[in-house]
Amino acid sequence: METRWIDVNGDRLFTRIDGRGPPLLLLHGYPETSLTWLSTIAALRDAYTCIAPDLPGWGESTIAHRATLATFLADVAALIEQLDLGPVTVVGHDWGAAVAYGLAIHHSALVRRIVTVNFSPGGFQVWRGIHFGFFAIPLLPELAMWLWPAAIEHRLMKWWAAHYEAVAPEVRARYFEHARSRRSRRTTLASYRNLVYRALIGFPPLRMGPTGFRRSRPRMPWGVIWGMKDPIATPRVLESLEREFPDITVRRLADAGHFPQEEQPAGFATALRELI
Repeated sequence: METRWIDVNGDRLFTRIDGRGPPLLLLHGYPETSLTWLSTIAALRDAYTCIAPDLPGWGESTIAHRATLATFLADVAALIEQLDLGPVTVVGHDWGAAVAYGLAIHHSALVRRIVTVNFSPGGFQVWRGIHFGFFAIPLLPELAMWLWPAAIEHRLMKWWAAHYEAVAPEVRARYFEHARSRRSRRTTLASYRNLVYRALIGFPPLRMGPTGFRRSRPRMPWGVIWGMKDPIATPRVLESLEREFPDITVRRLADAGHFPQEEQPAGFATALRELI
């Protein structure tokens, strides 16, 4: 697998590239890095050129700007243009799915189709996302992250995954190693706080809730993969998404939680092939 540093907008994105064929851009979520796609890349590199960057400020990537969803979106759009990938199929999980959705709305010329994983632009059960509220509190999360490095990420992964043991131990170790870094802690808190604070004052980023008129339907094909044992993005959230966007194509993985690409890699790769 080739690894490459790509400079975009003053940030440096650590990017993994492997395979041959049409480009497939893979965007990770929190608290993962591009390592979350290792099994997916192994399954698809015979037919696709897989490009998996660490999002700015997470993993190995550096960030010179404030970490927000808008920053992630601008950097990934610049990455697509710099590598001359577009129009490209974008697959995103969690935060990466939010970026994929944002690209489809605001940079549609760069996107052929999107596949989002355990993500909806609205309809979430707010009480389940307690980490949003915790990260929005001033000072307390900083103190907790300083006293118990990576403990929050460890707890969240164990809670969100239906099969935590399916995530390779060496990969988990790398996630937590990155989570201990000051850069990663600052990125996590800044990105979540921006999301929460904007929503509280009525300016959700990228038209993603809390009211229906703020959400837009991407013009290109939109596929969805959903781990049905996700305790945050529950099946109820998926039902809400299907009501709002009845023409999306959904693949359900019955025995996966929030990380289906790692909990059920073979089933995930099959579902992804079908959607793209």
